Amino acid sequence: MTLYLFLTIAISSMIPITELRATIPFFLAKHPELPIWFIFTAAVIGNMLPNFFLLWFLPRITDWLHDHVAPRINQTVLWLHDFFVKNNR
Repeated sequence: MTLYLFLTIAISSMIPITELRATIPFFLAKHPELPIWFIFTAAVIGNMLPNFFLLWFLPRITDWLHDHVAPRINQTVLWLHDFFVKNNR
């Protein structure tokens, strides 16, 4: 049980494709000498870690989207509305 294995398990459980469903069985098969609790703990911690950063940055991301993307979407929707309303009359 080394820090290298812990970080390897944690990082592989952060990948959206593998997550816990593939990480735990893979490392159980690759390292049968490791206890199950070690692999499970590292995988769960690695799977939960990105959520804290996403929640921390979420207000900043939504503010940026509101300031930069929403006006463009609003202009596009107004243009589409005007285009279809004028063509249907």
